[in-house]
Amino acid sequence: MRSDKLVKLLDKVTELGIDISKSIFIQAVKVLYSTSESSWEARKKAYHKWGWSESDILMAFSLHPVCMNLSEKKIMSEMDFFVNEMNCEAKAIARHPTVLFYSLEKRIMPRCRVVKLLTVKGLIKPLRNLVSLLRMTDKTFLEKFITKYENVPGLLDVYRRNLNLRDLGFDSRELAKIKLL
Repeated sequence: MRSDKLVKLLDKVTELGIDISKSIFIQAVKVLYSTSESSWEARKKAYHKWGWSESDILMAFSLHPVCMNLSEKKIMSEMDFFVNEMNCEAKAIARHPTVLFYSLEKRIMPRCRVVKLLTVKGLIKPLRNLVSLLRMTDKTFLEKFITKYENVPGLLDVYRRNLNLRDLGFDSRELAKIKLL
């Protein structure tokens, strides 16, 4: 990279409020370097559709710069699941952008639906830390939520087949009361 371009990128990341002494600074520079202006704007537009303000986008970028490298399709599908099915507040995702990096089909949906099922049945208290739920290892998740409750009707179907809780006959109003973030 030419030195003048590098200086501009360093200035831009500094203007965005990211501390040069933090390791995330280099990641932010890399993201800005690899992202075209049109891609940056398209991703901002996707986040705006979910009610994120400029400051929400900046906060998410300063916490996890790679959130601006996600495709608009991934942003839209994951935000749709979190907001419309899991009843998360869209702006809460901006405070925890790492949740957007997990596989929707393989990790997010099965885990969130299992926890929601167990919560609706009154077997566990509502979780308020979606990040820890998604970060835990498969082994820990299975021990804590599957093996311990394996006799709960529909639990394995929700986890293995990625069934929606409405498919098990749960009322939408009842499900809407439970939030995961």
